[in-house]
Amino acid sequence: VLHKHFLFAGLEDAERDEVIRYMRPQTVKAGKKIFSQGDIGDCCYVIQSGVFGVVIDGKDLKQLKETHTFGELALIYNCNRTASVSCSVDGLLWRMDRNCFRLCMDIMSKKHFQRAARFLEHDPTFSHLTEQERNGLAGACTVQVFAAGDEILREGDVGNWMFIIVEGVVQTVDQFGNTARATAGSLLGSAAVMYTNQQVLGATAMDNVTCFAMGKYALERLLGPVEQVLRRSAIKYLMLNAAESRDLAFFKQLSDRQQNLVVDKFAEASFGKGDVIVTSGSQAQLIIVKDGEVAVMRAPATPDAVSFDERRLRETAIEILKPGQVFGANSIVENTSMQHSLVALGAVRINRIGSAMVVSVLKEELREVIRINEIK
Repeated sequence: VLHKHFLFAGLEDAERDEVIRYMRPQTVKAGKKIFSQGDIGDCCYVIQSGVFGVVIDGKDLKQLKETHTFGELALIYNCNRTASVSCSVDGLLWRMDRNCFRLCMDIMSKKHFQRAARFLEHDPTFSHLTEQERNGLAGACTVQVFAAGDEILREGDVGNWMFIIVEGVVQTVDQFGNTARATAGSLLGSAAVMYTNQQVLGATAMDNVTCFAMGKYALERLLGPVEQVLRRSAIKYLMLNAAESRDLAFFKQLSDRQQNLVVDKFAEASFGKGDVIVTSGSQAQLIIVKDGEVAVMRAPATPDAVSFDERRLRETAIEILKPGQVFGANSIVENTSMQHSLVALGAVRINRIGSAMVVSVLKEELREVIRINEIK
């Protein structure tokens, strides 16, 4: 089991033996709860036998079996348990306490850091970062190795991890069944970590694949320029693969440089329950929902006029936007005023860009840029 797990795969035999010496067996009967979401994490577990169910926010997520591990996220990032785990079928666990886990992490961090730093220095996506910024990102990485056929990401899983492919080829499948190949330097899972909270694509190793794995909690502590690189990747993925692909076709008609110029100018904003995010008749703008739900309303709305009634808003809304969804594509292309109002149904975070900013960075109206690109 330890040979295959990303936290232990890089250990030498003697180092792995040292870790095993500190682990303790724990026999578990069906129905036994191992820990609950929100608990303080003081250990992690390796499954030798049995079946263990994972529940997040009351929803059954998946079943873990032999060779799986769980509980390490709380130890890596010193956070509370992100899920509840219970035994479904009698089994045997090997328990690793915090001190043993830290010993393993100290050994691995020295090995992973140098390799990650060298890769980031020469990869075009990250090479423009300063040495300090690259080192911050390298310090958040662990190395994970996958064999051909291994599942790296599963669509619908909670977006706690993001991967940078170092070696090998990965096949991805989005929620519409579209397949693609990703190679060295590609980011996997960034949209889930930064926006949707759930993986929006599946990813499977096509041959032996090595990745740098980064957890959501570590990414949230990274320096701004590093976050900007990851944020750009997440926004570009959503723009290129969103469900409203017909409306967002314009984005694919921009060059990679033009896409980056536009994406880098998206600004983040936060709103509370009942706040008006967009008023009908306002400047053309493109909205990406990062957290929360947003009601698209046909009737005009102003900050003074909205008397918040969530039930009424949901019943009368044209649609409810959820994390990862994009709105306003037609207006931004045609540079026309917004036709609908947007109201926050709770705490909401968005990223958006206005038509004036698009013109500023592209030096032309969007329609003209697209026309010139088509001629080229």
